[in-house]
Amino acid sequence: MLRISHTTNEDANIEGDASDWLALRRRILALLDGAEVRMLCKAAIEFDPAPYESVLSHLEIGRTKANMISVRASCLVVNGDDDFLSNLASNLPTESDSTASGVSYHVHYDWISFGDFLAENSMGVILTLWEGAA
Repeated sequence: MLRISHTTNEDANIEGDASDWLALRRRILALLDGAEVRMLCKAAIEFDPAPYESVLSHLEIGRTKANMISVRASCLVVNGDDDFLSNLASNLPTESDSTASGVSYHVHYDWISFGDFLAENSMGVILTLWEGAA
């Protein structure tokens, strides 16, 4: 199960193992292929979020015109158009050899790295492939 942590006014962090990320990719692609405009994923809540301040209990992904990542209550909200959500799905960290070295592979999905897709005033998210997240 994905783990989502956050510190106010900073990027959020999502950790998961390869199967978590593959499942999320499938759900995002299914959302894009279907008539639904929103999906909600439960996240793990029983973990220490350090070095972040808090644990977020859900991930909400919605099809909208504004490409934006934000936090609402205890939920990480990812809204965007089809191109943005497709790009996000293709950049989820599903596999990497770097975890064998003890360093978790991760992707910084933020305006600096993905400015063609993400609004400048959007918060960023760090997507981490972690072998111990299961």
